[in-house]
Amino acid sequence: MTVADKPHGRSRYNAGCRCGECRAANREHSRRRRSKRLTAVPPAEGSQQPEFADGAVTEAVRAQLADAAVAQERPGLVAIAIRLAQLLDRDDAIPQHAAAAHRLTETLTTLSKTSTRRGRLSVVRGMTGRDD
Repeated sequence: MTVADKPHGRSRYNAGCRCGECRAANREHSRRRRSKRLTAVPPAEGSQQPEFADGAVTEAVRAQLADAAVAQERPGLVAIAIRLAQLLDRDDAIPQHAAAAHRLTETLTTLSKTSTRRGRLSVVRGMTGRDD
């Protein structure tokens, strides 16, 4: 079947036809594809983000951070870690799972480091026993 034998519509648009009927068919196809992808309705202005149910990842992160003293010092990083864990628990966010897992690992690594952030000189002073 040649291009001229195909009926006007999406298949002929893909073959290179740019008549009004083929463009309209392609536009409608794109609209349907986007509407399937955008299933979540964005929150209205002034409303808060919906809370997600805690899944296995969120519970594990909360348990790991519950014992950490750094949770009191850096509540912003703790909130980021919990939100990333909630994203990993959502089945409708599969395309973001790889990036979220990477960022969650980085955040948990940052939180697991020593809570006292000191410069190199004070570390050396502490090792030598001189605290001038």
